[in-house]
Amino acid sequence: MDFFGDPLTKLIDELGKLPGVGKRGAQRIAFHIINLPAERVAELAETLLNAKNKIKYCGQCQTISDKDPCVICGNPARDRSTVMVVETPRDMMAYEKTR
Repeated sequence: MDFFGDPLTKLIDELGKLPGVGKRGAQRIAFHIINLPAERVAELAETLLNAKNKIKYCGQCQTISDKDPCVICGNPARDRSTVMVVETPRDMMAYEKTR
């Protein structure tokens, strides 16, 4: 039974497809979004589209960045004699934060 109507049900379904977001979490996020002012929802939607359109993979290291090369590969002060292989860009960020 569709308690919420098609638009909200579709929003819950789409949010539930995100990693780490279950059905209850998707419902909480959806209700939060529909209770936001329209300007905040528009800003969120614009931010999502902007990130999707502008973030690419670095041509050298394949991390995600809005620049190619990324800020790490483009830094002339970096030691280029050592290579570190990580599984995901998130892992790379964790190592970068430790310096």
